[in-house]
Amino acid sequence: MTSVPAAEPPAAADKRRPKRGSYEPLLNGKLAELLTAEGIQAEAETRQAGSSKQIDVAAQVDHLVVALEAEIDTPVGAAKDAAARLEQAAAGQVVADEALAVVYGADLTAAEFGPGTKIRWARQPGGAFTTGTVTDLVAALKRLPQDHGNPDLLASDLKAGLDLAVEHLSDSQRRRICELLELPTEHEDKGVTKDVTVQAAKRGLLVVACAAMFHARLGHLADQPAPDTDAQTGGPYSGPWPPAAAAKCVTGGDASGDLLTAWWAILAVDYRPIFELACRVLAETGQDHRWAESIKTVAGAGLRAARHAAGSRHDLLGRVFHWLLETARYDGSFYTSTPAAALLAGLAIRPGDLPDDLADWRVIDPACGTGTLLMAAAHRVHDLRGPDTAEADAVKLLERSITGLDINATACHMAATTLSLLSPSTQFRQMNIERMPYGMQNPGGAKGKRDPRLGSLELLDPKAAAEDATGQQHINTDWSSGEHIDTGEQINTPANSQHLVIMNPPYTRDSLRYDHLGQSDKEAMKAREKKLMAGRAGHGTALGSMFMDLGEHLADLDHGTLAVVRPAVAVAGPSELQVRKMLGEWFQVEWVVISHDPDRLWFSENTDISEVLIVARRKAQGADARPTKFVRLRRNPSTAGGAVALAEALQSGTDHPGVAVSEWPATLMAEGRWVPLGLTSAHLTTVAGALATGQRFPVDRLGDVALVGPAGRRFRDVFVKKPDADSEGRRALWDNDTELTQTLQPSTDSYIHAKPTARDRRLADSYWAQRSTLMLCVKPRLNTCRVVAVNLVEPTVGSQWVPVRPDPDSELPPADPEQWSKALAAWWNSTPGVLSIIAAASTKVLSRPEMSINAMKALPVPRLDAAQIAWLAAAFDRHSGEPLKALSDHKCPVRSALDRAVAEALGWPAEDIDRARAELAREPSVQ
Repeated sequence: MTSVPAAEPPAAADKRRPKRGSYEPLLNGKLAELLTAEGIQAEAETRQAGSSKQIDVAAQVDHLVVALEAEIDTPVGAAKDAAARLEQAAAGQVVADEALAVVYGADLTAAEFGPGTKIRWARQPGGAFTTGTVTDLVAALKRLPQDHGNPDLLASDLKAGLDLAVEHLSDSQRRRICELLELPTEHEDKGVTKDVTVQAAKRGLLVVACAAMFHARLGHLADQPAPDTDAQTGGPYSGPWPPAAAAKCVTGGDASGDLLTAWWAILAVDYRPIFELACRVLAETGQDHRWAESIKTVAGAGLRAARHAAGSRHDLLGRVFHWLLETARYDGSFYTSTPAAALLAGLAIRPGDLPDDLADWRVIDPACGTGTLLMAAAHRVHDLRGPDTAEADAVKLLERSITGLDINATACHMAATTLSLLSPSTQFRQMNIERMPYGMQNPGGAKGKRDPRLGSLELLDPKAAAEDATGQQHINTDWSSGEHIDTGEQINTPANSQHLVIMNPPYTRDSLRYDHLGQSDKEAMKAREKKLMAGRAGHGTALGSMFMDLGEHLADLDHGTLAVVRPAVAVAGPSELQVRKMLGEWFQVEWVVISHDPDRLWFSENTDISEVLIVARRKAQGADARPTKFVRLRRNPSTAGGAVALAEALQSGTDHPGVAVSEWPATLMAEGRWVPLGLTSAHLTTVAGALATGQRFPVDRLGDVALVGPAGRRFRDVFVKKPDADSEGRRALWDNDTELTQTLQPSTDSYIHAKPTARDRRLADSYWAQRSTLMLCVKPRLNTCRVVAVNLVEPTVGSQWVPVRPDPDSELPPADPEQWSKALAAWWNSTPGVLSIIAAASTKVLSRPEMSINAMKALPVPRLDAAQIAWLAAAFDRHSGEPLKALSDHKCPVRSALDRAVAEALGWPAEDIDRARAELAREPSVQ
């Protein structure tokens, strides 16, 4: 009897036979062809030598091997295969630095597969799938080298190696390292001298780790002939050639001696900025078993970092250097994150900005640190010009185009190493990385003669520039000039000579800047600063503002661009007004970028304050000024690749997820009245702009109609908070307690006593005479506050609150000051009033805007007639005892009622204010 096979279920048949699409190997082959056609070297179904493992498509991207593991319509399977490929790579079974899961459509055929075909891919392990064309995949592949590896883990490992290495050393060896590298072994902190030998020695050993990292990238020297001249003797070279590999030196019996021999051989070729200082450390430090173990440890850590391509893209050296920098608190040194550097360079350097010959293009960072921003600029140039000219471009960039200045010699050597890693096979004859004199200097060696010098700011000294015989300006070659770290020659950086000035200038407040110096030195430095900055926009402000003057001084008058990282207070702070005016008048401010990402509010990794990126270009003569684009990031890119993609989207005007862009008039930029960055909503920014400029209704500046003060800080200088009354019986609204201060008319919360000195008592009487019922909050917490202004029953003063009272000498004082105070309290707690405060405040921390006295005086307030005052005062009376809800609750009945009163009093459509209230509730800073 003949058996009849059972009918196959339709589902099973579908799994075995694709309905229409090609088999996966055919699609893999086609994908490899398409990638190759777009400049990515790729090969399909590759079985690597000595391995039975077969990669679906292996792609070569710069120095990375990327395994693409593909499936037809099966994302889970593709992701599983890609993750397994990385495990095989870790076990040495295949060569793969990265793995992508790729998913083809179920009906895709090889014949139909083209550059515009939609496919899906995800970086593994754990990456989310992206849908795009093969062209989009190529762009993603090209960004992989920027994000390869884990820079946090690599930097932590390098720091751990330094920690362990310095433990092996004796105190005399640590001090010898500091002596060789001119590193301080102690510094003064508020009159107390602290020993920093260990930290300084770690910085010295970091030079050795840098040299080891770079040594690991010089395998090409084995293919070159021996050099002619010995770097030690200056005579004919007779040493071993080629230099021993870095790994062999470290694992041998004498790591210090073997590395020194190899590095002297390398110096005979060149690379002085990287190896000369390291050789000095190895050659001149006392040799014993502790020293040998220390060098083996730190060089080994450098080699581990060098094995990952991230070592050439991420500024690991900068990250570690700033961890070890004991004076960062005083000199304002901040480490720009790699993604922020990539975003800033991407916005600052456009394709049309680069000449055919890069030797004609100039870029400088006058506070270069370890070279993060200069490296980002170089990578941006490489991305724009492509791989064909990469080596030739590297020579021109590092020998002709790029200049870096810094006050720290070790940082300069880190910068030289970082930049050299752009092209390790290239020999650079001279890199323009220069150390600038800082602190009290002894210019001519005269006994006791010491003069103050301010690093790169010395370039602002009119005496520093002189004309040569050809009429060209050059920096005077005297002791105040900086010098090349590899040649010792003095610098030549004339005014208005740079096409791009890119920097994260030092930022620290005036009161802290020189606290690590003795009193006489501190006074001398401040006097020098005052002399250099006289008449300039940054005079009397933070150090970073002074560097903005320097940036303007260096930028080319026709095509110069400033690209800077600044604290967010620079956009709104009254002390920065003249700097904003300078930028708005002399430059076209193109971009201002701020992050509202709660996990990454900053662009520098060793700070917790909000920062901005600013890109400004010289105005073309006769050209109309364009609006400035203000960019608010709900998600701050955490990778260089993401930052590059964001910069490209912004430059092209393409929408990008989580990004809000609004424009602000050039006229307001020139006045120094920049857009409020505390808001992500473009609609709210427009509303705030209309309020600031009086487009909705006539406005006055608060300082023109009212007396504001005393400031809370001055108040705390002369009063103390007490639980009981003294003979004066004075009470104040001392705190900003959101649990207690929830209504428009709260009670005072504390007794206050004047401090005991006669001076303090006099000041206390003066401040008490300035009390008022109307009080503005100095630093409202937007995520918890209920009210931003109050009007109490009795006039008082405050610590977190500033009294505001009508000015009887103003042009039109209110007829009824009590009603006027109630009306303004109602206005400031309405949605438009809250927006006006956020717009005027300094955004040091986005959720807690800060209101200085000057900012309060600049607040726009409605110009109210008697009827409008009465209307708003009546609204205050109706709701003065009712608690308000947080700003995140757009249904708060009291705020809604105040909004209706404002709408009716000022003729503003109520639905417009309702929409603004709902938008404000969604702001990240109020959540």
